[in-house]
Amino acid sequence: MKPASNLSDVISATLAAEFGTAVAAGIGMFEQDQPQATDLPAAQARFAHLLAGLVVAAHKQPAQILLAGTALEQLGKELVSRGYVVTWLAGRNAQAENAQVAAALRMQAETLLGVETAARFVCVVMMGTYRYLDQLPILNRCRELLVTGGTLLFATELLSDDSSIEYSSLANCSSQQQLGARLGFIRVNSWDLSSSALQSVSLFLPLLEKHAVKFRAESSLPATAWAEQGAVLATMQRELASGRRSYQLQQWCLQDAATDALLAEQLGEYAEAEYGDINSFEVAEIRHLFEQSFEKVFDPALWRWKYQLGDGKCVVARITRGSEIVAHYGGAPRQILYFGKPAKAIQVCDVMVLPEKRRQYGKSSLFFKAAATFLEREIGNSVNHLLGFGFPNQSAMNIATRLGLYAKTDDFVEVVFGPAHASAQPVRFRDFDAGSALQLQQLNQLWLEMAVDFAQGIIGLRDAPYIKYRYGEHPGAARGQFRCLLLSAPDSGEPYALIVLKQHGDSQLLMDMVCATARIPEVINAANQLVKDQQLGTSLRLWLTRGWLGAIPLAGAIVNELNIEIPCSSWNPGPTAAELCGKWWLTAGDMDFM
Repeated sequence: MKPASNLSDVISATLAAEFGTAVAAGIGMFEQDQPQATDLPAAQARFAHLLAGLVVAAHKQPAQILLAGTALEQLGKELVSRGYVVTWLAGRNAQAENAQVAAALRMQAETLLGVETAARFVCVVMMGTYRYLDQLPILNRCRELLVTGGTLLFATELLSDDSSIEYSSLANCSSQQQLGARLGFIRVNSWDLSSSALQSVSLFLPLLEKHAVKFRAESSLPATAWAEQGAVLATMQRELASGRRSYQLQQWCLQDAATDALLAEQLGEYAEAEYGDINSFEVAEIRHLFEQSFEKVFDPALWRWKYQLGDGKCVVARITRGSEIVAHYGGAPRQILYFGKPAKAIQVCDVMVLPEKRRQYGKSSLFFKAAATFLEREIGNSVNHLLGFGFPNQSAMNIATRLGLYAKTDDFVEVVFGPAHASAQPVRFRDFDAGSALQLQQLNQLWLEMAVDFAQGIIGLRDAPYIKYRYGEHPGAARGQFRCLLLSAPDSGEPYALIVLKQHGDSQLLMDMVCATARIPEVINAANQLVKDQQLGTSLRLWLTRGWLGAIPLAGAIVNELNIEIPCSSWNPGPTAAELCGKWWLTAGDMDFM
């Protein structure tokens, strides 16, 4: 027996051990309410026959059919027997029944994303579980491989209920539908096969347990790997039973906007636009778009800091496949505390559309398509980043709100502090040394003291790794843009705060502070006194979300509007603007471009 190395292998090996033949690793369709394990092979054959019937109904033979998935051998054999020309992408570990079958199905040990072919197919059939982040490249690839009017059939698990905050790697039903439409697909039909999928998994799990001892003895995998695969299936069983996930068979058709008036209206002039992620382009390709959009010189070092060191995400758009990038919607991930609990957020940044493509900002615009694709991939209850935030100008905020992409959670304001008053206690300032293990430890302690005060708020982590990345590895650090200082009493080596200052015009901008919130007034006063004593500028300024103005000393200060509203995503299910209103602690240090 070939050693199992992934979930498909585990399923195939288990079924082969039970039934004496390498039956398919997919679900079955059952005719009875209380099937037995012995019904699995017939049920799987019944599902393959259903798929074959859909292919036959859509396209006459002979025709080129592409199958992608380890569990499609039975379907391939039936289609070949009906006169179709089949190419089966079985994956790297799959095995056919025999060499003759492999040849008849033109079997390749490749995946849909890995195969290189110039052929075009009237139908692509996919079966398997796909991560939501793979949706975009997979659907792009299907669009490339299909002829106009071709059929995409896919059987897969989808996330049906994302109303609660719980991560899932599965594609979301609604976002999948929206992305498909954006790429020119229309849904012809769909079938909910969750009941059959639940029956299949429920019948299979006892078989896995039955043969587990034998598999562990024969496999080079650690024993925990088998338990992990069983846990994956148990989660599938639980979520199918609860309705959180479903098993869907969907039939889509790739339309031609040139001949379909309704599709042309929906897609606008960008019917053939291609969308890609951070791995779909070289950095040099973004320079022209950046410089045309922002009218400033592109800085490769800053881009590397944000998107490579900072693990940035993005969606780019091209008018046609392989043409220049004309739109970009980016994001900088951030570890946060969400009402005291660890979570992830992402700051939207580098939103760019070539000036000549900004003629309108409706739902057929490149801005909307790139933004919606990004939000569906990156922000929401079930994806990698629970929250999105950013610092858009008023025009961009108004457009995104009108399109249903954003909602307002707060205002970003500027506080200009008046003259400092004499401190009750003298203050010692020391330059922060990121190479000092002691100071890194002290900074982490300061962050812990600050973090406990945000059980009812939202704040990005300000621990030692973040401060080192934000102010030590930023390209501006080498140019002396930031001054990081530890504050302590003169007779104590134990700091009670860290502040970060940056020259901003003729003033000093307080980029960040890390301290217990009760000490914020004295920390700001000490920073203000430092600016005066060392003649660093005419004033000390702080940019802060309005909801936290009560935490800082406002006596003698001036509060200016920056005309920046802090948004949240309203496109995907996630925490609402009402829940987030006034909760974010954000300063200038949270901005990627400062």
